[in-house]
Amino acid sequence: MTVARRIPVSTGRNGLARNSLRNMCRKNRNNRTNCPGYPSAIRDLHRVSMERDRYRPNQTLIDKRLALGTTQEEYAELVGATARQVRNWESGLVRCPQAWHLTRMGRPHGTTTPQQLGFAPRPRQPRVAAGEHRDRSETDMRRRDFLGLTIAAAFSAQPLAAPDRAAPVSRNIGSADVDRIEQTNDALTQTDFLIGGAAFRAEALVDQFRQATLLLDGQFRHEGTREAMHSAVGHLGSTIGFMLFDQDCHNEARHTYLSSLRIAQAAPDRWPLRAIIFSEMARQCIQLGQHHEADELLRMARGAETEVSPTFHAMLHAVQARAHAGIGDLDQTMRYVAMAEDTFANADRAFDPSWISWFDQAELAGETGAALTTLAISHDGVRDEAVLRLARSASEHGATGQRSKALALVRLATMHAVRRDVANTTAAACDAREVSRTLRSPRLALEVAALRQHLQPMRRHGSIADIDDDLALLTS
Repeated sequence: MTVARRIPVSTGRNGLARNSLRNMCRKNRNNRTNCPGYPSAIRDLHRVSMERDRYRPNQTLIDKRLALGTTQEEYAELVGATARQVRNWESGLVRCPQAWHLTRMGRPHGTTTPQQLGFAPRPRQPRVAAGEHRDRSETDMRRRDFLGLTIAAAFSAQPLAAPDRAAPVSRNIGSADVDRIEQTNDALTQTDFLIGGAAFRAEALVDQFRQATLLLDGQFRHEGTREAMHSAVGHLGSTIGFMLFDQDCHNEARHTYLSSLRIAQAAPDRWPLRAIIFSEMARQCIQLGQHHEADELLRMARGAETEVSPTFHAMLHAVQARAHAGIGDLDQTMRYVAMAEDTFANADRAFDPSWISWFDQAELAGETGAALTTLAISHDGVRDEAVLRLARSASEHGATGQRSKALALVRLATMHAVRRDVANTTAAACDAREVSRTLRSPRLALEVAALRQHLQPMRRHGSIADIDDDLALLTS
């Protein structure tokens, strides 16, 4: 059967020419300026329109930056970019930054989408064909790649070599070497809680971990000493990874975590050590806005179900509440908050190992309060409970938990600011300012920047304007 060919509606020489031109333009609908018969005047007008739209200044972002009271250079430091990148964003030269920068910009402004910052929607990443190679930055790697690397590092039958272990130690390694690594870990842990992750330069922390991994290639007279050294170095990597994360060195933190997971495979406490690292990686994912990845990591941490204490399980429940709060799941958040409270109430702290002794009632209130704070921005029904938990956390933290106390106070001030409570906002913000003065934690600085965004509509009150100016010094 012969199918009749469709005949153009317009016939004759001129009609066929018009149909041909129309078809060419239809095929190139998104860029008609390439159609050979397109009138030059319309083509020029279309090009000017496209260029004007493309380079239109991002006034939304400009206004938000000015509301923070920062210059382009200060704003660049706040969101982990360069001054040139900020200029490109504000001028409209860049329609949408990378996901990593969007996440960082969202924190001080309280935004979750590119459009809220004046950018175009971020396009979906195309699928990669089989065999095709694509370079990715560590912080922008896909969820499957990130979790795959984590699983491989933790459970691979053939552990990968730790990075930069080019000069292994040839001498005998004994229990004194293990004690030295454990003492180093204890000192760094205390410094981290008291001052913050940026108490030491990232390069110094990375080098400390690298030097510790060299000991793993030494000669051990006893198998027990070798296993103890793997445990000590793995715990040291966990601590250093968290300090790197706290000072915003996310690439270095993830490399350290992955190396620690590989080292943990030869440790006698491999499952508890894995669970610790998984929980810290989950906290990092929450900080980066990767809440689904955090949830997966916390599920993996539960593989140590029978080998960790109830206190550790309570900590996992509290962090999982924060992950679900970031997703926006109110019911699951409240479920894990309740589970954290119940599990902690039934825990016997006397049987807790040293590496979880830091998680006390103040930390529990701070973690669950942080989860509720995330939801309270859009769910006013949980604001009172968030305020109660954060106030309890701030009041119960002692001298050794200054960073946790400062985080609780900043979030408490944020909750009062959301409620437009001038007196309580000023009081909490002043307390946060005093505690934060001696701390060195870029993660805390990001929380302060987010608080300042909520203070801007209240600056007509003199007390708010004064404390906002003081907090600006903490984020510079």
